[in-house]
Amino acid sequence: MPPELNLTQRRTLALLRTHGALSRAELAAKLGLSRPALTEIARVLAEAGYIEEHDIGGNARGQPKINLRL
Repeated sequence: MPPELNLTQRRTLALLRTHGALSRAELAAKLGLSRPALTEIARVLAEAGYIEEHDIGGNARGQPKINLRL
């Protein structure tokens, strides 16, 4: 049985449901959270099977953009 979700985790899922795939930075900004806080929330949600990472590529330099999605 999946763990019970707290308010911030439920808000994160609601944003992904409404807006589709978003990056951690976008989610953190929309929720008013720090990126480390959002990273921890994303880890918990991913381990519980609620969300997954989706590599959408990016420019030739730097890391590819990775979105989170339901």
